Amino acid sequence: MVLKGVFFDFGGTIDTFSFTPEQRTQSVPLIRECLNRAGIILNCSDDILANMITDGAADYLKWNMQTNIELKPAEIWSKYFLREAQLSEERLQPVAEELAFLYETRLFIRKMRPEIPEVLASLKAMGLKIGCVSN
Repeated sequence: MVLKGVFFDFGGTIDTFSFTPEQRTQSVPLIRECLNRAGIILNCSDDILANMITDGAADYLKWNMQTNIELKPAEIWSKYFLREAQLSEERLQPVAEELAFLYETRLFIRKMRPEIPEVLASLKAMGLKIGCVSN
């Protein structure tokens, strides 16, 4: 068998991610603006909203690891991230994809793993095709 290419998962393989409570609280207004565009007004502080999302995400991750089931964004936000707000999936549906995007891109500090440029250059020099997949 001849190896012709290599695929990488992006999150956690190409990059690393972390967050701090302060960074989350600073990014939460983007979530609030998205919700507001859907007519959803949450009467809580940014700190409380950041904690609600963080706690819900931890619970969803635990459930996801046990079941290997991935829910759709509206269901995740309704049942986990914003469960304390008691919002239905239907109410969140119009902004669910945007909320998922904001969560992944704004509520984490993402950095490329330092070894990745060298790894990719080596694979390219070997004549291998390189692909990246992500959910």
